[in-house]
Amino acid sequence: MDEKILFVDDEPNVLQGIKRILRGHYVIQTAGSGAEALAVLEKEGSYSVIVSDMRMPNMNGLELLTTVATRWPHMVRMALTGQTDIVTAAEAVNTGQVYRFLTKPCAIEVLKDALDAGIKQYRLIISEKELLEKTLTGSVHMLMDVVSLIDQNLFSQMAELRTLVSKFCKALQVRSAWQIEMAVTLSQIGTIILPQEVQVKRQAGLELSRSEQELVHSVPQVSSRLLGHIPRLDGVASIIYFINKHYDGTGFPKDALSGSEIPYGSRLLRIIIDLMEEAGKQRDFKKAMDVLVNRSGYYDPSILANIGVFIIGMHRKNQSGEGERVVSLNGLRVGDRLNGPIMTKDGKLLCAAGIVMNETMLEHIYNYEQITELNDRVSIVREW
Repeated sequence: MDEKILFVDDEPNVLQGIKRILRGHYVIQTAGSGAEALAVLEKEGSYSVIVSDMRMPNMNGLELLTTVATRWPHMVRMALTGQTDIVTAAEAVNTGQVYRFLTKPCAIEVLKDALDAGIKQYRLIISEKELLEKTLTGSVHMLMDVVSLIDQNLFSQMAELRTLVSKFCKALQVRSAWQIEMAVTLSQIGTIILPQEVQVKRQAGLELSRSEQELVHSVPQVSSRLLGHIPRLDGVASIIYFINKHYDGTGFPKDALSGSEIPYGSRLLRIIIDLMEEAGKQRDFKKAMDVLVNRSGYYDPSILANIGVFIIGMHRKNQSGEGERVVSLNGLRVGDRLNGPIMTKDGKLLCAAGIVMNETMLEHIYNYEQITELNDRVSIVREW
């Protein structure tokens, strides 16, 4: 077996005996205290199984296993102790989420059976985790491709916003940034409910009727409902659901939620989306910020102050031309943003300026190259 097992006990003789008995059967690492065990895990990463004595000075086994359950949740946790108190055992199972509770002295075969079961449980946890992550990744890519095919311009705008959100979250070390970044693009998956004529008018920037506006405003609700069916995307769905909620509690949905009770990602995205929209109207980021600042009660003041400074700085950097280059169509990469359109030789528009390349877009261009001649050079912005 290649999986590593960490034994923790403050009695050196116990650790030496365990290493002697289990040598050749498992890869064993030992630690003489809870603090030493945490240092080992910090340095070497997660083990398959951790077996800890319960009675140790400074940090007891319950405290250690509870910490491990929080920081390395995939490790299978076991308790090995001479203490038979039922209350301690219950605390270990409930608080430290202990898989097995063994008592000293423990027969060798009983210990081996427990370790084999622990390793089997670890493998099961890891395989389920990998399956879930692959399923999640595939589902997200599929949904993003759907958005890009429904409305290229809208997808491009969302991709640009996602880039800004990603950099902002990285600069401020925002927790769970991946959920916020994912919410930017997937917030528009609900556009599938819009009638074709509404999508056409929306893409062309034409004025919508009141009923058409209501349909467009319902898109985040639909997006949230669709994403709520995908495992681990409930947080993303919640961000999208409250994306039109104002800081003072007004807006959608009409409930009692307000202020910091609204998901952080929702508050952040509301500001970025509105700022970029106003900047497009005003053609000036400072004027756009003034518009947002004057909307009393709409936005989280602290996020508004930070995002304003950050995005205006980003805009100035982009205006300097940093990252701009001209490449051939074969040189396009995922993430490149078009400075100019991609056209066929006979003047047909294939991809509009501003669109951010994804795998589906690149395949779309490749397929067109097989049946018609395209202008081969295109100006892009590449930030990596």
